[in-house]
Amino acid sequence: MRTNCNHYSVTDLNLRRLPQILSRKEVAELLQVSYYTLEAWDRKRTLKARRVSGRILYLKNDVKRVLQILHIMRANRSALRGEETS
Repeated sequence: MRTNCNHYSVTDLNLRRLPQILSRKEVAELLQVSYYTLEAWDRKRTLKARRVSGRILYLKNDVKRVLQILHIMRANRSALRGEETS
């Protein structure tokens, strides 16, 4: 049974509850990016996609690494604007 990522937010995400392999839809929702962005990241090797039987899948550890990078980038952007981060 797959875990539905719709109820997760990036700030309070419990990564232990996620499956080891995630679909493209789950990753796009989790990272709040488009499929186009995921494809670009795959080409740049930022987030490597695995293709299995015509499905595009991502490993949880790879997604976790990108999630940490995005969190740092968003915090830095907020700090530059003088906003508080939560």
